[in-house]
Amino acid sequence: MDSTSVRLEVMSPRGEPPALAPITPVVPVRAWRGKRLGILNNTRAGGVALLPFLLAGLRQRLPDVPIRTWEVPFPLDAEAKAPLLARIAAESDAVIALTGEGGNPTAKTARDVAGIERLGRPAVFLVVQGFAASARNNAAAAGLPRLNVVELAHAVVPPRAEIERLKLGEWAAEALLAALRTGAPEAAASATASDALPVFQGADYSEAMERMEQFFLRHRWSDGLPLVPPRRDAVERMLAGTELPPAHVVGLIEPLGAAATVERIAVNAVLAGCRPHHLPLLIAAVEALADPRFDLQGVACTAGPAAPLLVVSGPAAIDAMNLNTGFGAMGPGWRANATIGRALRLIMINLGGCWPGDTDLKSFGSPFMNVHVLAEREAAYPPHWEPLRVAEGFGAHETTVSVLAAMTWQVDIVQPESATTGSLRELIVRQARAKYDRLPENWGADNLVILSPYAFAPLRRDGISRRAFQELIHGAASLPAREFFTHKAAGPNSGGIPLPQELLERAQGDPAAPVPLLRAPESLKVVAAGAPGPAIFAYVSTWGWGRSYFVTKAVALPRAFERLREGEREWETPAAGGGA
Repeated sequence: MDSTSVRLEVMSPRGEPPALAPITPVVPVRAWRGKRLGILNNTRAGGVALLPFLLAGLRQRLPDVPIRTWEVPFPLDAEAKAPLLARIAAESDAVIALTGEGGNPTAKTARDVAGIERLGRPAVFLVVQGFAASARNNAAAAGLPRLNVVELAHAVVPPRAEIERLKLGEWAAEALLAALRTGAPEAAASATASDALPVFQGADYSEAMERMEQFFLRHRWSDGLPLVPPRRDAVERMLAGTELPPAHVVGLIEPLGAAATVERIAVNAVLAGCRPHHLPLLIAAVEALADPRFDLQGVACTAGPAAPLLVVSGPAAIDAMNLNTGFGAMGPGWRANATIGRALRLIMINLGGCWPGDTDLKSFGSPFMNVHVLAEREAAYPPHWEPLRVAEGFGAHETTVSVLAAMTWQVDIVQPESATTGSLRELIVRQARAKYDRLPENWGADNLVILSPYAFAPLRRDGISRRAFQELIHGAASLPAREFFTHKAAGPNSGGIPLPQELLERAQGDPAAPVPLLRAPESLKVVAAGAPGPAIFAYVSTWGWGRSYFVTKAVALPRAFERLREGEREWETPAAGGGA
């Protein structure tokens, strides 16, 4: 048989980066007479430790050059940073930025360095070992293809005594000034395939498929699992799941910022194995992911194990899409749960460029990176409990999807003989104290509690409302100031959500003063899921070192949704044991 007898033509899952005017690297600094040097301190702990030693080395080499340090906390949003960067550029002739230590500080400070260069000032970025690629990729996304980077030969900035012993301040001063003198090297050629895909050929369909899979793996367009070919006819069938035009942009997907058009979302949905009636939920999930309040750049690039967790609320769509709410609610077996979550990860890869070592610097990764879709089991609530979507400000008739930057989760069981409101509160509070990162920088983020149906028995018996339950947990989930501020001064945090001044003053005056772990009662999200059985709950803690919130969006179902759903019955997973 002719080896080219089968031709497989597919659509590209990749997106177009934003059309930013490219930044031409600024002329290097050849002489320092009459020049001013600025130090952009992103307030990362390693850079703060290194700074005095670096300043000593710089002043030894540039005794007549004015040097000024500027604090630009890396988690600040772009709008807050803009006037700071403008002032740094106005009052400096060259800028040193430090440090790229940790995924989120590296990603966000790289954008700041690009901003300085766009304002006409040469800049160089000091990063720790292994973080240069992420710095360059994030700067390129901001329009600077040639980022000037100096890489420290350490995975983290060592302690002060080690900095002094190794003379790292002198080394860094010499290396950073040399980089400013020579300028950034030429950018390496990109290995990314173009949108002009070859036609995959083979002796039969299986061979053509294998060649497509190999191509997708080689160019990092895959999550490593077998793929469904995104043929044009399959993508057109997928687009029947929405009334939005294919070119409509749902959002920009960080860190590389490509536009998530409806068509590109549909291509990745096909690739993941979604069905057309899943598309409305996926579109809403992408909208939530791209919302600045979620801070996708930080979540995607951090070295911490944070990844999106989706929570769906609304029984009509949950039933129509055959989402699992019962036994194994976060496990395998249900096409909708598995493929919608997978499609979102593929969108992060193909539109956001989220790839381990390139932009995603997670040390261990996380099971949540295979995005989980949790569907609310609304029937489990007591009569006086509103569903999650209503608690988040949406109508009872609507369907919503929420996204949380989930980092860890811990499951516990309330024994039947002790299943009271008090015991449930005590165990959840224990988890909050154990799982919550006690660094001040990580204070105040939204967290999630998942309750099984039987866990509501004491709340139903005691007439406890959702709000009252949140207040119970918020009031009890605290740590003494001395423990909360371990290894830290009781001062303003450089990242995350700012600690209230009243709380700081109380902690400074009394080491035993309780510091609440939750910003407010409503920052603890509560959802019912899972099957009948013991009173089980899970505490899902979220990511620190940033300002990522629990973001909820409405799902827009097309008018033809019921007809679409009727044609998908054969793809439903049958319920077993009364669990779905």
